[in-house]
Amino acid sequence: MKAIILKCRPGSRFHLGEYTDNQDTVLYNTAEYIHSDVWFGAFISAMSKIYPEKLNNFRQLFGDGKIRFSSAFYCIKQKDTNRYIYLLPKPFSLNLADLNEQIDHKAVKKVKFISKSIYEKGITFEKWFTDECIMPNDTCVFLREEFDKNDSVSKKEFEELSFKLYEKVDLQKVKIHTDEINNDEEEKGEGEGKLHAQTDIMILGSEEVAVNWYFLLDLNDQLSKDDANIFYQTLDLMISNGIGGDRSSGCGKIEGMEIEDFNINVTNPSNQQLLLSLAFPKEAEKDKYLYYKTKIRGGMWYGSGENERFKKIMALEEGSILEGNISPQIIDLTKNNKPLWKYSGNLVFPLPVEYVNI
Repeated sequence: MKAIILKCRPGSRFHLGEYTDNQDTVLYNTAEYIHSDVWFGAFISAMSKIYPEKLNNFRQLFGDGKIRFSSAFYCIKQKDTNRYIYLLPKPFSLNLADLNEQIDHKAVKKVKFISKSIYEKGITFEKWFTDECIMPNDTCVFLREEFDKNDSVSKKEFEELSFKLYEKVDLQKVKIHTDEINNDEEEKGEGEGKLHAQTDIMILGSEEVAVNWYFLLDLNDQLSKDDANIFYQTLDLMISNGIGGDRSSGCGKIEGMEIEDFNINVTNPSNQQLLLSLAFPKEAEKDKYLYYKTKIRGGMWYGSGENERFKKIMALEEGSILEGNISPQIIDLTKNNKPLWKYSGNLVFPLPVEYVNI
C-alpha cells in the first residue's frame, strides 16, 4: 500500500461541496476532508482528457477492487524532519463508549482524527489527555513519541507545538455574469454582480509543522504494467488540475506529490474493520455495518431548473465500523446524457480490540 502525499502551502483553500436541498446554498458549506468519491470524480475527469478510450476499462478495475483508495485525510511533517505523521478518522465506536466522570465527554467528542500510532496501539481516550499523548488542538491527538523530541523536553515545550490543521473560512464573492438581480440593486440592471458567500477549508499548520493531505492507494499486483502507468499519468494530471470546486479563483491547488510506502500494524487486531473510504451500502451487505454515520451524496445540479439535478444517494462515512467484507462498486447516476459515476470504496484497516465494545 502507498501513501500519496499532496503537498499544500499554508493558507491553501479548498471548496469540497456538500449536498444541499437549495441551489442557492450550494457554496455555503464544505466537507472537512476530501471524500473518496470526490477523488474518483476528479480522476475520471482527468482520464477523459488523456485516455478517453480507457474509461470503461478503469471503471471495471475500480469496480473489481483492483484499484482501491481511501479518502484524503491530514498528515503533518515537523520542521527539519523527513517523516510524515498520518492521521486517521476516529472510529465511531469511540463515540459510543461509556465514559467515566473523570473523562471530559465533550473533549472526546470533539476529536475527529487520531494518529496512526495511537490507532495501531489501540490507545483509548483515558490516555489522550495525559503526558503520553499530545493534543495540539481539540480535533486531533498524537503519541508524544511520534514527534522528533527527546524525553527530556518538558510538557510546556510540547504545548508550544500547538497548531490547527485547518479552519473553515467564509468569503464574500460577486457573480460577475448572472441574470439574477439583488432586489435592492435593481437600478443597476441585468448582469450586474450579485453578492454571495462561499465556505472553504483553509490549510493551516505553524512555523514548526506543515499540514498536507494524503490518501492511501492499493493497486492489485495483477494490474498490468500499462494500466499502472496510465493510472499514475492520470493521477499526475488530476493533481495538476487541482481538487474540488472554484479552482479558477485559486481553490484546490496542490503544490506537489510524494509517494511513500505505508503499512498498518495493529498490535491487537479484532475481527472488525475501520472504513477509510466513503461507501454506498448495498442492501445485501447491510448487516456488515455495525456503527456508522450517514450523509447524502449526489444531488448536484447540471442546469438551472429544479429537476435538472442528479439523483441523491445515502453514504456511510469514513470511521464506520464493519464486520465482514463489503464490495466496492461504481454507481451510475447519469441523467439526460449528463454522465456521473460515484465510487463506493471498501478500503479498511483491522480495528484494535481496545476499540471494540468499549
